[in-house]
Amino acid sequence: MTAQRPFRSSMRGVTLVELMVAMVIGLILMAGVGQVYVNSKRGYRIQQAASQVQENGRYAMQFLARDIRMAGYSGCGARSTKLANVLNNATMPWYFDLSRPILGYNAATTFPSEFSADVLAGTDAVTVVRGDDSHQYIIVKHDPISATFTLGATSDLTVGTILLVSDCNYSAVFQMVGPTGSTSSAQVVHNTGSKVSPGNCTKDLATNGASYADCNSSGNLATYTYQGDGQLMRLRADAYYIGNNANGVPSLYRDGLSTVANTPTMTKEELVDGVENMQIRYGESTAPDQAAVRYVKADQITDWGNVVSARIQLLVRSIEQVNPTPVSITFDGKTYNDRYLRRIFTDTIKLRNRGLR
Repeated sequence: MTAQRPFRSSMRGVTLVELMVAMVIGLILMAGVGQVYVNSKRGYRIQQAASQVQENGRYAMQFLARDIRMAGYSGCGARSTKLANVLNNATMPWYFDLSRPILGYNAATTFPSEFSADVLAGTDAVTVVRGDDSHQYIIVKHDPISATFTLGATSDLTVGTILLVSDCNYSAVFQMVGPTGSTSSAQVVHNTGSKVSPGNCTKDLATNGASYADCNSSGNLATYTYQGDGQLMRLRADAYYIGNNANGVPSLYRDGLSTVANTPTMTKEELVDGVENMQIRYGESTAPDQAAVRYVKADQITDWGNVVSARIQLLVRSIEQVNPTPVSITFDGKTYNDRYLRRIFTDTIKLRNRGLR
């Protein structure tokens, strides 16, 4: 009897060549999957950066537009309101000066000392002074002899705060000196004295007919009673400029007027990061209450009283370099060439309290 041999076919395995081919195919597939993942992640990062740039640009422009639009606000839109400023200052700093509600600065001008050291070279800055329309208090009684306003309700105003009063005939900028010892009162005292700094040179809160008067022209100041349509509000003063934050990222900053320990103080605040450059041209009219006839840079303005609008350009970049290769973009004559994602935002803002209404 002959023994049966096992079938050779049932004993065959995978050859080394077949194994190597399978491994190569697997590696190719893995490389493809990896490349898809890398491209997908890169696309996601670029899309996320683009969304962030869009959002930051929109926020930055909103901050600037609202304040610039309201420059010179005193509770009414008339430019003919006669303005008195009774703050003790031989040289009126920009943040107390409502008679110059908008001022611009660039490389050809001198920046204010409050923020000059923080401004990035080659970028512009703008200062805006106006009444704070977020909190307005109705005056029910004014005694100019005792230098006391009585408001329609208690307020959160504190001693030392710079205030603006207006009834659309006259307006005045002064410092609140009382009542002391109270954090909530319906009265505001505007007398002279040395309780606060800079203090008031007089308790007279009107001009004698001149369009503007301050402590340097005290002969033009006169007694006046604000009541009826009179309202009182904080004086707002803000400077907008571009500076580097703690991480070295260029950002839009705001220095704003506040009251700390009964003393007017400029407080620095980072608003939006990634804002790399700001350029502003100002619309200048040739006569009061007229539209702009030309747009020029800050150093070309001869009379800031004729500025009726502002054209702002912002260059906003991503926080990280997300582009796979360098991308070139030119802004205000300067070329940027790196892997940051950038976008230019432009808006023209009308000053509501000036020009055609």
